[in-house]
Amino acid sequence: MAPLMRVISGAPSEVPQSTHRWNNAKLDAEICSSFRDDCMVEIAGDPAAKRMWYGSLPLFHLPILGGWKRYVVLQSERPHIKWYVGWITQEVCGYSRIPSLGATRSLIGPGNVKFFGLNAAGLQIPIRMVGEGKIGDGGEWRNLPLR
Repeated sequence: MAPLMRVISGAPSEVPQSTHRWNNAKLDAEICSSFRDDCMVEIAGDPAAKRMWYGSLPLFHLPILGGWKRYVVLQSERPHIKWYVGWITQEVCGYSRIPSLGATRSLIGPGNVKFFGLNAAGLQIPIRMVGEGKIGDGGEWRNLPLR
């Protein structure tokens, strides 16, 4: 899948998106409401980002078709642990089941988002934003996983 994702990203020299519908998990609203805001990173939506779906086609994963390009770089406050990035938007609260070790990139869509981190036991951990960029910019973050 990685070669295909490199092509549809429009930036074949960058690490492609690795989180897809089948490796994301939704969380119950009650669980998400228990997360501490001071451990999350809140980001304003990107007005240039288009809607997420065209029927069943995930546009936000397809930068060559106008998908989301802006990203933030997130890192656990404890940089050497396995952790999972999650997000809370107006529509959904969920996380990627693909673990990260160190910093990871996460896309920004049209709506505001709060990112959170979970450790291997499923407990919230503090995270912080350490950078930002755009798919195709070839910036310093291009080799980080894109969750």
